Amino acid sequence: MRLWRLPALLLTALVTPPAAAAEPTGISTCGVEIATPGDYVLSQDIGPCAGNGIVITAPDVRLNLAGYSVLGEPETGGCNRRTFEVGISVGAEARNVSVRGGSVSRFPVGVFTLGTGTEFSSLRLLDNCRTNAELRGDGASLARSDIRGGDEGVAIWADGVAVSGNHIHGSLAYGVNVAVANGSTIERNIIDENGLGFFLGAGIVLFGSGHTVRENAILDNLEGFQILDTEDMLVERNDVNGNVASGIIVLIDSMGLEIRGNRARGNRLDAVEDNDCPANSWTDNDFGTTRGCID
Repeated sequence: MRLWRLPALLLTALVTPPAAAAEPTGISTCGVEIATPGDYVLSQDIGPCAGNGIVITAPDVRLNLAGYSVLGEPETGGCNRRTFEVGISVGAEARNVSVRGGSVSRFPVGVFTLGTGTEFSSLRLLDNCRTNAELRGDGASLARSDIRGGDEGVAIWADGVAVSGNHIHGSLAYGVNVAVANGSTIERNIIDENGLGFFLGAGIVLFGSGHTVRENAILDNLEGFQILDTEDMLVERNDVNGNVASGIIVLIDSMGLEIRGNRARGNRLDAVEDNDCPANSWTDNDFGTTRGCID
């Protein structure tokens, strides 16, 4: 019988096991700058931090908080709103960063991004006094997180941002503030008891165009859902109930809106449109009390 000899290089390739994946780099102190792409993990609670908690300046970073906390250092009697310390900050050049799985609390700003495509998920953002999450990078996302307290729960200042599957509770002014943005998607969130510490507060307030707001529970806020100077937006299948003032209110030259399949009950006014008729389409909604151009 003839035996074939395999080349030595091929034989080596067949029997050599694959190299083990590199262990994530551990982080155990405040003020760390992540300047190299790769995987990182928090190895313990860090803080109280006198400055920033963690600053990410490299692209393609994956940061796992591993259930630990990043803690700020509030001034006596409360957080210092005059400063801009951030729990976790993602810089403009840091594209495609992900941060998940832990708590950030007691900073002026909890998490902040200028980077494109930043993903925040499975976080607890608690009592960051100015804003719990400030999203200024296009295509950023915030998902499956518990967001409580602060002046604002989530502030959106970029295009194509997604906020989904979160519980946003108890912010003094706004639960979600879509300030200067287009094409945001806000869906499947519970947004409750926001705006009760501010005379114009609301669960959601929107400016811009091309947004989609669907399947949210917007409950027991001061105003439920304010739409201001907005175009070409879809609002569908939201429950907007028990808010102190209006449930859904459309103001200031908003037009081209498709508002359909929503339920608003138990608000002082369930739905309000203060535009010239017919600026927007209202179809298949379940409202009690209404005012303005609402079918």
